[in-house]
Amino acid sequence: MFSLTVARILATTMLFSIASASPLATNTTPSLVKRSPQSGTGPCGLPTTITQLDGDGAPSDTTLYKQISHPLACADAQSCTVVHTESESFTIGATLGGAFEWIDGGFDVSESVETGEADECSAVTGQIVCVFSVLPHKRYNVVDRPESPCLGGVGEIQGHYVMTSPINNAKSFRCGLGDQCHDIGTETWDVLP
Repeated sequence: MFSLTVARILATTMLFSIASASPLATNTTPSLVKRSPQSGTGPCGLPTTITQLDGDGAPSDTTLYKQISHPLACADAQSCTVVHTESESFTIGATLGGAFEWIDGGFDVSESVETGEADECSAVTGQIVCVFSVLPHKRYNVVDRPESPCLGGVGEIQGHYVMTSPINNAKSFRCGLGDQCHDIGTETWDVLP
């Protein structure tokens, strides 16, 4: 009788020890694990920055003149011509003015445009001739704002900027003469140099 009671106690103790060590035991207390902090600022994460039109953008027009050929001096020739094969195409990009990202603001503009090659420009004896690409642009005001679900949309304005973008399908060419001609790639706004 005594040995049977001892055997039951030993069996119960062994079962308890096995259950405590088992990963399937439901009555065990899980150990605490130190976790490294998650990136971001809580459940919403870090806000992103977006660029938006500032009101109606107060749009205005401006024109970029980009010299796309080397100057050609006629010297003693009766006439001379800069032909399209002597001009170079440039990529003209929008200027963000410091804004976070480019937006078209609802205007008919592009983030970049190719100047393309020009038609011919001619001069006579003693003149210097060159070719300019004429690229109309639109200027408009934009703002940067933080955006996050925690902010309920967008937050306070972070900065005001002026964006300048080429207007679609508006480029043309113009011949420059004499002092208007400089090095290829020279550019000016609103008037030929």
